[in-house]
Amino acid sequence: MCVTLNQAHIASTLACTYATTLGGKPRHASFYLNAAINGHPSPIVRAQQPRKPNCMFLNFRGKDIQLVRGPERTKHLMQDITADLPYAVSMRELNSKGLMSFGATSRAAPRVEEFGDYTVILIDGPGDILSLLEDVRPDRRPERTQRLEEWVNFFLQFYPEDSFILACFDGEVAPIHPLAVSYDPNDPTQISIPGLDGHEGDIPEIGGRVTRDFTVAVGVEGAQLRHEVNYLDRFPFTPEWAPKFVNGFIDNREDEELNGDYAWPIEAVLDNLDGTDLANAQIPPLELLKV
Repeated sequence: MCVTLNQAHIASTLACTYATTLGGKPRHASFYLNAAINGHPSPIVRAQQPRKPNCMFLNFRGKDIQLVRGPERTKHLMQDITADLPYAVSMRELNSKGLMSFGATSRAAPRVEEFGDYTVILIDGPGDILSLLEDVRPDRRPERTQRLEEWVNFFLQFYPEDSFILACFDGEVAPIHPLAVSYDPNDPTQISIPGLDGHEGDIPEIGGRVTRDFTVAVGVEGAQLRHEVNYLDRFPFTPEWAPKFVNGFIDNREDEELNGDYAWPIEAVLDNLDGTDLANAQIPPLELLKV
């Protein structure tokens, strides 16, 4: 559920977006966790390939993007949020087929920040996100090539209203904490999760058919949804970025999903849609591009 510069094997993806408020204004917090290993899924083939830095690109539908401080000190956050979520397609149907920093000041210029296992470049909207690539620590810094520039320009072209992060890692990362950001949503009536997928080093096709293997959750401040979150991580207080209730699903659909971001009307979450119903209520990725 991310796009990587170089070929990578991505596993155990867990993601969540929480629609909350800050200072009386809508503010969304998104969390993203996976394990990424450069190269071919086979460890035998991968052992013959040189280890080199890689990076993930994620877009968020909002402005004033900031890292959320606190989640990088957690051990169980995403597992707790996504525990007991249902499948998008029931197993019977499958078988029949065969901290705590949350607020921010507006800073439109690109900047580099350390966040646990990642060195992250953040940018609010279109701009030269690669201008600070030299400030990324050498063991995590991807080489600036024409392909990287074309790859970044693709995102800036198709998502001109979004904010972005370039999450750089040393070629092998299996963090216990999620990447976490907050931002002012472009459209407060929608809630979204980065979902564009591509791990072969090629520019992905928005709207192309993909097979999903991700777990996604959404929450809305004040809404008592179907799944109460019981946190194993002990916070000194209840963080304002941590949802108390979520709905969601394990996306086990095969060749049915259109490649692109997950997005829903907030009303679909407030209507307590969950599992298959929530999966079917998504706004199609190509519709999102028309906004």
